[in-house]
Amino acid sequence: MHVFASSRTFEVWRWGPGHTGLLLRSWVDNEEPRIEVLFKPADFVCLPSRLTGVDIAMVTDGDVWTTAQRVVGRDLKQCENLFVVTSEEMSGWVVGGSANGRTGPESGSREPMFDGWEARDPIRDIFTTNTTPH
Repeated sequence: MHVFASSRTFEVWRWGPGHTGLLLRSWVDNEEPRIEVLFKPADFVCLPSRLTGVDIAMVTDGDVWTTAQRVVGRDLKQCENLFVVTSEEMSGWVVGGSANGRTGPESGSREPMFDGWEARDPIRDIFTTNTTPH
């Protein structure tokens, strides 16, 4: 299932244990609003720190599924999803619960748009996945 795509450059902004999750943030573009992608939780990650363009899909089988389970060392749990993240340079993956995207104006703030609350104007949700396909 296709989740999200952007030609913008993103970098890993934050990754932490538990429900901190993995936060990808787009680079500043004076003509485009900032974009953030949050995988929460994100227990296993196979990505570089910078991605030129991203295409995110949720998969339930195939070679990447098999490889991810082999690297993880077990079958994925019912509450875990496999997200394939493809950029211009490579293809990687994230094992996590959900993927969510938000966009909003670049404020110069180092604080993420995902602050534990619903999106508030001028920040808006652009996608969310919270289903477990397998």
